[in-house]
Parts: sequence; structure tokens; C-alpha cells
Amino acid sequence: MAENIIYIHTHDSGRMFSSYGYLLDTPNIEEFSKNSHVFTHAFSVAPTCSPSRAALFSSRYPHENGMIGLCNRGFMMNDYKEHFVQILNEQGYETVLCGIQHEAAHFNNPQLGGEIIGYRTNITSDVNLKEIKDKRVWDEKNKENAIQWLNNRKESKPFFLSFGFFATHRPYPNAEDNEEIPLVCPPGFPNTAEIRKDFKEYQASVKHLDHCFGQLISAIKANDLWDKSMIIFSTDHGIAYPFGKSNLSDLGLGVALMIKLPKTQSTGVHDGLVSQLDLWPTICDYLNIQAEYNCCGKSLRKIMENEVTEVHDELYFEMNFHTSYEPARAIRTKRYKYIEYLDDSVECHLSNINESRAKDWYIELGIKNKKRDKYQLYDLMYDPDEKNNLVHEQDYQQIKNELAKKLRQWRKETKDKVLLETDWQSEWVVNKNTSRYPSSNNLTDYILGHEPINMRS
Repeated sequence: MAENIIYIHTHDSGRMFSSYGYLLDTPNIEEFSKNSHVFTHAFSVAPTCSPSRAALFSSRYPHENGMIGLCNRGFMMNDYKEHFVQILNEQGYETVLCGIQHEAAHFNNPQLGGEIIGYRTNITSDVNLKEIKDKRVWDEKNKENAIQWLNNRKESKPFFLSFGFFATHRPYPNAEDNEEIPLVCPPGFPNTAEIRKDFKEYQASVKHLDHCFGQLISAIKANDLWDKSMIIFSTDHGIAYPFGKSNLSDLGLGVALMIKLPKTQSTGVHDGLVSQLDLWPTICDYLNIQAEYNCCGKSLRKIMENEVTEVHDELYFEMNFHTSYEPARAIRTKRYKYIEYLDDSVECHLSNINESRAKDWYIELGIKNKKRDKYQLYDLMYDPDEKNNLVHEQDYQQIKNELAKKLRQWRKETKDKVLLETDWQSEWVVNKNTSRYPSSNNLTDYILGHEPINMRS
């Protein structure tokens, strides 16, 4: 039984850490991975912030728990009693929030978000994140708050600590004059000056994240909590690059996941398919508790105890709202991925791509005029970057039909449906498919009746 649970999570990082084979300066996370169970094929359920996080904390798909868009745009979970923080409260845990949460209210308002979710203690910095240009300052202050809390806590009952970094969310810190950071290109992208400059800023963000992570781990060890805690490290979804975040690609869905178990030297590298839906059932398994509703994930305990190597034959994913409405569903096996877009739009939704040098570069290259296929099939063994759509290839028709049938069955079993605009709640803020800027001040960039609240007459 895990006496304490410490969940350390980042923002928009995917698997971009040295422990996953990338040439990045993250020695502390890499050292942690050597003492943990590392999952090489872990995936978020959705490639956007609030839906992925709410799914992780409830072990239910976004269309089941209600969080189908961003909470800062009016979306909410149907019932926060399904958030596992509330269940841990009932089990007598002290539940503590420090830093980012994105399952309730904007992360610029951590106090309100913590109250809605049900955290009993909130030690998030009261510095206004929105007003800080260099977001590393906020992460630094939260790290200091967490260390102080760990140093001063009473040992009367077990605790759950959620420590959320702003990093590596955009905007990245300015790294133009930092000569210590190499000019390299992220895998899968053209090696151009603009992409290299952009990725240099990501490297500055992840390097500071790793520094803070190392200090947190040192404080955990100094307070004799290393062997008394289950420590989980992950991120919400893929990196905030074109074709990554907001896409059902592996670049958008793939996440780092490491679990350090208490009271054991057990470690391992596991290649089976794993979903973030599995985290809550895993915690329940080790704590010997049961959720009052049916979880969609599966416990990873048997994998970590070397009883099995796989718990999933396939995983399911969904995309609904980020800034605009772009509904899609996908199924992935170890070898294949099949994607269906559920609307008839084929244009690139520019507002669903975070503002960046990389986005600007692709816009100049004509990404706005690129059309996407409604149905997509990829053989990931030959095409890990998902560039060659095989959906019409004769040799792959049986595979496509089998995956499409399974996807339809999953949607039926989970009561998944396509939302019509008439189904949308008035609180939801939704950009038009044609808008470029997510936070546009132009009223015509939003769906009528779904503009930002302060822009409505």
C-alpha cells in the first residue's frame, strides 16, 4: 500500500525528455527514470489540456466525464465526485495542490480551480501567472512552496500532492542569447533556422523544469518520503507544435510516464500500450480501494510486478474542442492507427495550433491550404511519423475495416455521439474554423453566441 502519492506533471511536453532518447538537458528526470517503471508507449486520451487531464483524474473518456473542451473556455466535468481527489479525501488523504491544474477554472485562477476539484490544501503561488512574462518564475515559486510544505508537514495521515509545472507550455522563455543551448531540430520536423530557434526555447523551458524537478526529488528524499511514496511523473499530452498538440497523432498523444513504487527497488522499461486512463485504477489497486463508478482504464500493477507485459490490445482517443470544434476519434494498436474525423470540414484549423515561430513558418509555407483526409490509416512500423495515409490502399482494407468496426463498437458502448451546434452550451467559447488566433479580439473570429463572455453584448 502506498502511504503517499506524489504526482508531478508538466504541460505540453509529450516525451521530449532525455530519458526517452532525445538529446535534451534533463539529467534529473533521467536519473528518476532509472529508479522507476518507464512506459515507452504511454498515451493521453486526448491531445488537449483539460480533456486529457480530466480523463486521467477520472479514468473516463472526455465524452463520458463531460470535459470535451478547455475549462478556461467554459467546459466542465459533469460531476467532480468522479475526480479522484475527492475519492482520496474520503479515504482520509490530505490532498494538496501546488501549481497547474486544468480540470476546473482557468489555471490563472488556481484557488477557484482547487476549490471546485476539492483539494483540502492549496499551496499554489499567489503570484498572478498571467502578468509574469517569464513563466519560469511561477514554477520556481511553486517549487519553493512545495519544498517548504514537505519540510513542515505533520505525519498524521498520508497525502496526495499534485505538483503541476507551467513548463513546457508556450510561451517559451527567450533563449536567443543562451549559447549553452544547442541549435537542434526536434525529430520529425524540417531542419530550418526558424524551427531550430523555436526548439531552442523549448529546451530552455524543459531545462529549468528539470532543475526544479531535481530539487523536489531532493526534498522528498530529505524528508524520508522516497520509500514511503508512489511518485508519478507524466505530462498532459504531446508538444505544442504543428501536427502535435490538438492532433490524434502520436506526436500529439504520446506522453512520458514513469512510476516509482514505494518500499521496493523495482524498476523496468515497459513497451506495452498504456493509457493515462490506467493511472487511477493502478492507484486504486495499490491502495486497495475501489471507485464508485466503472473506470475505463486498467491497473498497471501486473506489468510492474512482471506478471504480464500487456494490458491493452488497443487504445482509443478523441478530439472535440480546443479553440475550434474539430471532432475526431481514433483507435491505435501496436502497429496500426485508424482515425475518423466526424465533421465535414477539411481545412486546417489554425487557431488550434499554438502561436509560435513554427506555426508562422508553416503558415508562410501554405499550411492553411492543406486539406486533411476524413479517414486515415497508418502502418506505424513503417511510418511512425504518420505521413503516408493508407486508407485507400487495397492491401490494407481488411485492417481498416477491422479497426473501423472496433471504433464504432467502442463509440456505441461508451455512448459517444457527434454534437450538433444546437447541443452546445452557451458558456462555451468557440472559434470559427477559419480563425487564426486563439485569443482573437475580433468578434467575427468566433461562432455566434459562443464569443468570449466579455465580448458578448
